[in-house]
Parts: sequence; C-alpha cells; structure tokens
Amino acid sequence: MLQIRRIEFWIIVMDKKLISTRLGLVALGALLAGAVFAQGDQKVDIRERVKNAKQAYKDGRLPESLTQFEQLSKDAPDSIDIQAWLGFLYLQNKRPQDAIQPLEKASAKRPNDLEINSNLGSAYLDSGQTDKALTQYLLVERLDAHFPQAAYNVGTLYLAKKDFSDAVTAFRRSLDLAPVDAYAWNDLGYAYEGLQSVDKAAPAYAKAVTYKPNESAFNRNSGFAYFKLRQYSSAIPYLETAAKSSDTGGDISLALAECYTKTHKLAEAGAVYDSLKSSQGDKAAYWFNLGYLKQQAHDPAAAEVAYRKCLEIDGNDLDALTNLGMLLFRKGNYAESEVLFDKLSGLNPSSQTAKHNLAVSAMQAGDTDKATQAWKDLVRATPAAVEPRVQLADALWKKGDVTGAKYHYSQALLQDPQNAAALNGMGLVQLHDTRLKEAAASFRAAIAASPKFVPAYNNLALALEKLNKRKDAVRVLTHAHAINPTDEDVNRNLERMKAAQ
Repeated sequence: MLQIRRIEFWIIVMDKKLISTRLGLVALGALLAGAVFAQGDQKVDIRERVKNAKQAYKDGRLPESLTQFEQLSKDAPDSIDIQAWLGFLYLQNKRPQDAIQPLEKASAKRPNDLEINSNLGSAYLDSGQTDKALTQYLLVERLDAHFPQAAYNVGTLYLAKKDFSDAVTAFRRSLDLAPVDAYAWNDLGYAYEGLQSVDKAAPAYAKAVTYKPNESAFNRNSGFAYFKLRQYSSAIPYLETAAKSSDTGGDISLALAECYTKTHKLAEAGAVYDSLKSSQGDKAAYWFNLGYLKQQAHDPAAAEVAYRKCLEIDGNDLDALTNLGMLLFRKGNYAESEVLFDKLSGLNPSSQTAKHNLAVSAMQAGDTDKATQAWKDLVRATPAAVEPRVQLADALWKKGDVTGAKYHYSQALLQDPQNAAALNGMGLVQLHDTRLKEAAASFRAAIAASPKFVPAYNNLALALEKLNKRKDAVRVLTHAHAINPTDEDVNRNLERMKAAQ
C-alpha cells in the first residue's frame, strides 16, 4: 500500500509588509513669545516679515515661506522661534539634513519644548540617523507621557533596529493612548511577527482593518497572518479585499486560491487560477497549486498535467515530484513513479517517506534490487521500525534470499509478535523448509492477528494441502474468497482443489 504523507503546498511568503512611517511633524504653535530681536524699527520689520512668512506657509506656498525664513534666520539668528520654523519648513520641503542644525539650536535653548524636540527627531530619522532619532523620541515621550505619536514613533524606530520586543512595548503604550490608531495596530502586528508570534500578529492586523477597512496593505497583512496560521476561512475576507487593489501582486491571489481550495470552495479557486494563468503561468508554484486543486476536485488527469508543467519549470520541486509520483502509482504507471521517487530520494536523502515510496514503486515495477536497497536504507535509519523490516524481508524472499528473509521476519516478530505480515512471512520460510505443521501454525497466528489478511488464508490452505487436509484447505479458501472475491491466487487455488476432490 503506497503511503504518502499529505503535502502542504506552496506557502506564500510576504515580500513586503507595510511599516507605517507616520513620523509626522508637529505643527508649531504661536511664535515670537519671548523672541529676541533688535530694537526699534527693525523689531517691527522682523515681526511683520515673520507674519508674512507664516501666511505664505498657511497659503501652501512652501518654497516661498522657506526662502523668507532662511533670510529671517540670517537677520535674527538668535530667535529660537525663527530657528524652529526654519527647521520645520526644511522638513516640509524634504530637506531633513538641513533641518537638523536650526532644530538642534532651538532645542538647546528650549530643551523641554515638545514641538521642537519632536521635529528634531523627524529630522534625524529622515536623514538616516536612526539612533539619534530614537534617543530624541524617547526624550519627547518623557516630556509628554500622554503624546501617543511619540510612543508610536519610538515603536517604529525599534522596528527599524529589529528590536521587536521593545517595539511591541512602545506600540502598546501608543495604543493605550490612542486605541483606534490603525497604523499602530498594524505595526504592532509586524512587531509580533518579528517575534515569531503570528498568533498575536493576526488579531493585531485585524484590528488595523477594523479601523481602516479598505486599506489594502492592512488587509494583506491580516490575510497572510491567518494564512500562516492555516486559519484559511479567517484569511479569505482579508485576502479578497486586498486582491481587489490594482497595485497588489499575484502572491495575494495565489494565497486566496489556496484558501479557497483548503475550504473546499473549488469553483472559486478555479476561477482565481484561471485569472492568474497569463501572469503566473511561468511560475512553478502556480502549476503546483493548480495541480493540488485538480486533485481535490477528483480530476487526476488535469492534476497530472499541472504537476508536469510545474516540473518543466522546476524539475527539483520536491512536492511536485511527490504528488505526481503518487498519481502515477495510483494509475499503475509504476516504472515512471519509481523514477520520480528515485530522484526525490536523491534530492531529499533524509526523507524516509521518499525512500519508502521509492521502495514500494520499485517493487511494483519489478525492480526488486532497487526496492531491496531502499528497504535496507530504511532499516538502517530506523532499526526499531517494524514495517520497513517486514518489507525488506518480503523483498529478500522474492529475490530468493530465504536466509535473509528469515532473519528479518524473526527480528520484526521480536519487536511485534502479533505482526500478521511477519507471521505470514515466517510461515512461508517454514513452508519452504517443509516444516508444514509449524508453517500452518504461523499462518493461523497471522489470521488470528488480522482476520482479513487474505494471503495468510491462501498460504494456510497450501500448507494444509501438503498435510493431506484438502477438505480443510478448501474450507479455508472458501472463507478467504468471501473476504475478497477478486483475489486471483485464492480463486485459482480454490478452483484447483475443488476439482481434485
């Protein structure tokens, strides 16, 4: 009996997850409180110019506002407010490196200013100075423990450093303050995945979807997390939403199709695969998954075609070799099945399943030498396992190695005295040695151990015939025929013995 472990087919690995970088700038409050300017008309002029520069920003004229504050910084270099605004505008104009100096200058004068220090953190981050950015946002969090964005930014910086445990802690602080923040829930999920806690990541991603239900990236992350947990029904609605986005890749649709297959929604899975053929038809994974679907739909011919397509693209695909080998074995194509399992055993020498399937296929294909060697390999790898040893003994028996067969049957019986196949084999050895009563006893023991094990009935009848008990032999064969009316050996012997009575 061919025993093939069920293969879980191709798992989609996410190539990218959304890590939100909402390290947004803190809008500056009212300026000029306590500002230091020159006296007289120049003071009035500076105030008016600041007012005009601020208005330009409010009107959306960012370059013009920045140019005005750059000149103001030259004319009033000691104004902390002007330095703060200058740094802020550099950030708005995507010039974080230029923002650092004015913001550092402002922070030195106002070390407890939340807005200035938060924007300095953004400048450090956007210019690639992650460690400084983290230090800065930790400072901001200390300045205001009720500022959720500070905790969120700390979390994203820990993510950048792959410090997932601290990231989880930071995002939890942020969510305590802002529990409906979808981005924080999403990034908390990513941090949990970094800790290999997908069971915690999935509900976190799902929370993100709750608060932003149409966000494709959040649905993608949630769907793949449940997919990894093999909670396919839970994954489907998220993957369906993500797949609707025009900018998503084929991996989402492949995962969705697999979820449909796993939940027996075969028509839906087939429709997805049909839609993907033009874009994914050059990928081995596509054809493997399609083959698996066709197997589930009880269409072995179509499954065979798909698996062969997969192997044309990747001849070393272990799962495709396994499943195609199994299909070919079931349709009676033992020779090609043997070839596939032989290749599989070479590619995956540690797989006992592959070696087992090679041995069974080779035996059915008549390649007794190949089968014997495979069983020997399995016995060496697992000396306490009974089945490989019995199968080896059977192979040796067919090769005519009675001594070798006897040894392995006896070893199997030492480990499992009630093993029907080993008892039957020992009976064959005893029958060969003309120890007829012992052989009959062994065959009866095999029947007692497994009452539907037809070969033992057939062999017992032969032993009884040699003991001149043909009437008993016919009775045994008649019982065997009732168990399996199509057994050729039983039917042939029964007909012969009845004719001889």
